[in-house]
Amino acid sequence: MSAVQTEVVNVAEGLGGKTLLLVGSVPGQRNVGQILLREMLDCLGPSQFVVAGLLSAGEVGDTPQSDGVRIFRRPHEHSSRAFPGRLGGMVAAINRLRDYEPVVATLADEVHAYAQDNGVNRVWAILNMPSVIDVCTRLMTRLDVPLLAHVWDDVNHLSRQQGLDAMTRWRTERRFGSLLARAERTAVIGETMSAHYSACYGARCQIVRHGVADGIVARDRPTGSDEFVIGFSGGMYCPSAWNAFQAALDRLGWQTAGKRIRLVVMSGQVTFKTSSPARVDYLGWRSDAEVHERLATCDLLYLPQPFEASQRELAELSFPTKLSAYVSTGRPVLVHAPQHASLPVFARAYPLGQVCTSLDPAVIAAVIQQLATEPGLYAESARASTAIANSVLSKTNFSAQVRAFVDGGAA
Repeated sequence: MSAVQTEVVNVAEGLGGKTLLLVGSVPGQRNVGQILLREMLDCLGPSQFVVAGLLSAGEVGDTPQSDGVRIFRRPHEHSSRAFPGRLGGMVAAINRLRDYEPVVATLADEVHAYAQDNGVNRVWAILNMPSVIDVCTRLMTRLDVPLLAHVWDDVNHLSRQQGLDAMTRWRTERRFGSLLARAERTAVIGETMSAHYSACYGARCQIVRHGVADGIVARDRPTGSDEFVIGFSGGMYCPSAWNAFQAALDRLGWQTAGKRIRLVVMSGQVTFKTSSPARVDYLGWRSDAEVHERLATCDLLYLPQPFEASQRELAELSFPTKLSAYVSTGRPVLVHAPQHASLPVFARAYPLGQVCTSLDPAVIAAVIQQLATEPGLYAESARASTAIANSVLSKTNFSAQVRAFVDGGAA
């Protein structure tokens, strides 16, 4: 037996046979990630799992310990460059090898000890951060147990978010691919991601997509006769789409069919740009419960994806979880995305109402005006989004997908 093999520990023979959930968060209700973790564990039975949450220094001090959850401090992930250009990238790569990788090695040792203490016989890794990918890669060289991989956002997007240099991105993406190739199953957020990872890594993909509720009733009439209210919530990372949408409202003069258009925005940060008198309620960040309540009082919900060439992979492989929140209101949804993006692909299989694939303000304005002036189209769009909410994006379907992924059955 080789030296490497002698270090492998089969903890399936250990104490209780639990699954280790390795993730860059913890179950809770502060953000979408925490809510997803809590709801997935609730439908599985939390007692079967122990959670290793890799948190930032600020999060560690602000997150209470709880039963079955161990908090570990992850290394600083964002890369900084002392010099621009290629030289700066090379220096950043060397610094990361010197400063970051030893911390990852120590962290992997600590998580490994936690796994042994709890008799872990399986690892479920949610690869939502580069540090989770790096720690999981080291951990799986020492644990002779099955791996379940779970992907919310593509690794290339995660790497670019952290400003990683080209060499570090290559290493992180290679580790990510190796984990997917090794995993018994990989949970992904949508159809385009499933096809991509199956082709690139030979991953055995299953879709796990959030569902908010069951028994949604279509709200197939506008809220009033004086205003047409358009709602948006969440992060804004689609500047071209957002600017074109605002230009469309300017083109309409912020009114349609004799109604004033009012825009309700719930987001931590968003930029407004208009050339005419606008009616905007900017509410900042709000809780999920309040977001749902306010969106339900809107007439139309706006959901963009990036048109920028630099974000093509993000548009293709991501699947905005806010779609689940939107359709759960029973209101019509206006998807504004390029043809290659995941939501237009999804809509071809599951018609969800109005999809606009143009950045032309005149085209966008025409779609808004049609929905505001044609009661039949409005009702049809509301019923389409509600049908999605009660089927593929229902809470029942979400729970079934989670159980099928973790337990290995059919959804």
